[in-house]
Amino acid sequence: MDERRLREELPSVLEFLGTVASFLDGLDMSRPLELPASALVDLRDGLRRARTCIEGTIARFGEPVPAPAPGIAYGTMGPALRKALPRKLAAQLRSELSAVPAPEVEAVTLFTAFGLHGRINDLLRFVAFLAGEVPRATPPPSPPTRRPAPEPAAPPAPAPSHAAVRDPATIGPDLSVYDIRLDELGERLDDRAVSVWFAASPGAGARRPGLAASFAVPFPRGFALAVADGAEASLGARLAAVVAVRAFCRAAAEKPDDLAGAVRAAQLQLGRLLAMLLAAGDASDAMTLIRGETPPENARRILAHTLHPEESLRRVTPALATSLVGAVAVRTELGVRVSAIRLGATLAEVRTAEAIEPVFGPPRPADPQAIVRPGDAGETALGRMERAPPRLLMRGDAVVLATPAVARGSAGVFSSLTDLSPRFPAKLGDGKALAALLRKAEELGSEDQTRFAGALGLALLAVR
Repeated sequence: MDERRLREELPSVLEFLGTVASFLDGLDMSRPLELPASALVDLRDGLRRARTCIEGTIARFGEPVPAPAPGIAYGTMGPALRKALPRKLAAQLRSELSAVPAPEVEAVTLFTAFGLHGRINDLLRFVAFLAGEVPRATPPPSPPTRRPAPEPAAPPAPAPSHAAVRDPATIGPDLSVYDIRLDELGERLDDRAVSVWFAASPGAGARRPGLAASFAVPFPRGFALAVADGAEASLGARLAAVVAVRAFCRAAAEKPDDLAGAVRAAQLQLGRLLAMLLAAGDASDAMTLIRGETPPENARRILAHTLHPEESLRRVTPALATSLVGAVAVRTELGVRVSAIRLGATLAEVRTAEAIEPVFGPPRPADPQAIVRPGDAGETALGRMERAPPRLLMRGDAVVLATPAVARGSAGVFSSLTDLSPRFPAKLGDGKALAALLRKAEELGSEDQTRFAGALGLALLAVR
């Protein structure tokens, strides 16, 4: 695909993929499907055109198009997994789309293009699976799909702007991409001799959604993984934790040798989000989600204070603030080399045949200024990052990233988790097994308030 046509088609391809994600969210696999065969043909053709466009972005980097992974056989899934499948596919697709800040070719990185290519291939397999589920003769309506690729001779007219007809008070950024939390369900990723698990849970006695988040991303030579712990008194801390781990992992997977750059990418992404919130209407879904019970005028002042600190509010915690710890594991001929970085009160431990050790050395006094946050002071905070020297892991070794609550009341993270499951992590199964372990921690924390107090976030990498 030539450069001119790629630039013309990419915006409509990204819009089409967003529409596909919305369609998947509304797909109920617990009932007989009522989709005409023609609708599936349109969906399949649209995905194929989208794939061709994304392959064009990969070609710009001089890289070969990756072969599609075989993937899970959807037809072998049990009823519960099949019911959850469309929403999980939608969440994964939205997560990839969120890494494209603008509908321009230059905004698509190589790693993002690889991610979108993988998700489109997954969706094509899913459409083939659906085709076997749909009866030959079914009535309309069709799903809300659109063909993304316009004919070069007749490009589509621009979509009408809804801003002119909507109440300005309701206009704001779409944060739905962050609604479905794979970490709160528990997830496992495997690649050759390395496995990664990540999960998050609100914590014992939590009365609101949890402030911890975890995430992991594979790349050709290894994995990037991260855990964040949203600041308790910060407006939008839960969202900040999710944004931080996703932005860090995507940036670190693209440039594994620049972990400081990945933390900066997380800070910049929070800055973009802050700017969008400042421009949002008071009655928008985004502002309503962020401010909770805080009056709109107070929330706006806190957001403005976050961007440009106000002396009279120096004791007010900035919005969108979170601690973050991240790591990159890269396969080498000698073993798996792990590098880690953190900003704020988070934990990292490595377990080898010889010992269990903290990745960042002995504990340090808490530094309230060491936190990932947007705004002017966020730039200064980046200078407080802690970098750990690389460690070489061999078969049977593991590294774990966690929020402080995971180790509270115990000698460390591995010690705490071994108390819950004596053979941890040797017999850890799928991602849901790790989520179940955190729920067990919540139960224990409810009985003994000296343990597991706070939001629970965990990412584990083990060399098999």
